[in-house]
Amino acid sequence: MEMNRKGLCTNFGNCKNADSKIALELSIAADFVCPECGRDLTEVKGRNPIPWPKVLLFAGIPTVIIALVLFFVLGKKHSGTTETPPNNSAQNKDIVAAPPPPPASGSNGSVAPPPPPDKNNNTHGGNTWR
Repeated sequence: MEMNRKGLCTNFGNCKNADSKIALELSIAADFVCPECGRDLTEVKGRNPIPWPKVLLFAGIPTVIIALVLFFVLGKKHSGTTETPPNNSAQNKDIVAAPPPPPASGSNGSVAPPPPPDKNNNTHGGNTWR
């Protein structure tokens, strides 16, 4: 059984085989040169049966885009907004509101004094032209 090698000629402009990009198939025993121009051929390796970069490009990217669109569209519908039930006074008549918390106080129980006025008298954001 005789094995063959495939190769491409790279003598563009001077060789019909190179210009037509034909893969030439030669036996292993023969010289690995172009029969048209006599230049060395560049060996062509066998093709991968599944071109993974193209599969990822044409299947993976659209899948990610669709997933992002669905996430943002469905995420806005279910973004944690809950409806509060209507305030029926008959149902809520036993509920008593809690009293407000006491004001912040100092260590002796008195309320802290307000801060001193600004040195530039610019406490209300007015002009400081003098």
